[in-house]
Amino acid sequence: MSDIQHIPLNKLVESEDNVRRTERKRDIDALAASIAAHGLLQNLTVTERDAGKYAVVAGARRHAALKLLVRQGERAKDWPVPAMSLTPLRPWKRPRRECPARRHERHGRSRGLCGARRWRRFR
Repeated sequence: MSDIQHIPLNKLVESEDNVRRTERKRDIDALAASIAAHGLLQNLTVTERDAGKYAVVAGARRHAALKLLVRQGERAKDWPVPAMSLTPLRPWKRPRRECPARRHERHGRSRGLCGARRWRRFR
């Protein structure tokens, strides 16, 4: 389940799983100015990593703008950032397909097929 929590800015790191691949650093200055004027309007999405760090999987530009505000002295390094924490997913494994002959054999034993169905099954 996901929940909103406040994570210190110095605990956030950029994730390699971030969706945006192009124009990541475009107009960061304007975004930082907007965040300084109006605050952070949309939370970041993070997953927990090792050593108490959190990887930003959605909101890399907002994260970069917040780091720029720290460099400019407008935010503290440990400024609490609202973030939605997601549970990391396990790698998906394709289910093994069962051989149709073995599946029929298994079902045949469990259901007790009549002779006609057994004959049809092994044709």
